[in-house]
Amino acid sequence: MKAPVSLLLAALLLAACQDKPAAEPAKPVAEKSSRADSENQDEAAEETTEAEEVAEEAQDDASDSAHSGAVKQFVAASKRVKQALADGEDADKLYGKHRAEVEKILEKINEEQAKFLEGFIDKSDAERRSEQKKIAAAGLQYVDMGEAITEVAPADDYYLKLFGKHADDALKGFLELQAKDGADPISNDGALALEWDELAQRIAAWEDWEMEYPDSPRQKDARKVLTEYRHAYLFGMDNTPVADFDENGKASKLESAVDKSWARVSEKRPDSETAKLISEARKYWKARQSSDEPDLAGYSGPFKQLRQEQY
Repeated sequence: MKAPVSLLLAALLLAACQDKPAAEPAKPVAEKSSRADSENQDEAAEETTEAEEVAEEAQDDASDSAHSGAVKQFVAASKRVKQALADGEDADKLYGKHRAEVEKILEKINEEQAKFLEGFIDKSDAERRSEQKKIAAAGLQYVDMGEAITEVAPADDYYLKLFGKHADDALKGFLELQAKDGADPISNDGALALEWDELAQRIAAWEDWEMEYPDSPRQKDARKVLTEYRHAYLFGMDNTPVADFDENGKASKLESAVDKSWARVSEKRPDSETAKLISEARKYWKARQSSDEPDLAGYSGPFKQLRQEQY
């Protein structure tokens, strides 16, 4: 009995399908996708950097046209430094030169704006914010110096933004500490604006920087900061004394918060220069209980020099 033609055809088709190799599974595209993502991220980063540079240039141009006189001179000096850094000049040397140049320009700015600055404190909050915004475009700010005095100064992070990307670890660390401290000044109207322990932490940070980078050209600048901070920490300020005084001006005892803070520094950083000065400060304030200003003959040179500083 012959098989129907349809059955024969079906058998032939089935055999052909079995002989044909199975289709290969689709190759994973994860690796290709990952490479593409990475390339896209790199391109995006480059575009972001370029966009930031364009934005900075636009801000510089806008600031240059919006200001006049010494402020315009300040903006021009900033642009010259940016270009010099981009050309590969040494950041440390440029910082020293630019800092000196900025100080001279600031004198001119404050002279030019003397009348305006006299009435700055009397302006409304909205007016002061508006003026701050205008001058911020140049990298400057209005600073309340206390006792109704306002001055123009570089923004707290001005030098960090300008030199940070081109600086070595020593200079960058110095500028970071400078920017951080500048954003939160230690005093206001002759009074300490920080807790005693906060001031101690700042002193420790500068001591650590000083020890880590002994050959930095910024050592002298760091020493000035340390001297100011230590003087406030050990002798107080006009409106924030470290000791109680009686009606005759004699010291009676250390403020409790001061005593505890000094003890913590002496315990945690016993080998630090500040800890050694604290030991002498305790002796000094004990002597002040019976004398307006005790004889400093028996004190170390660093302590005597610190006591003689005026702030």
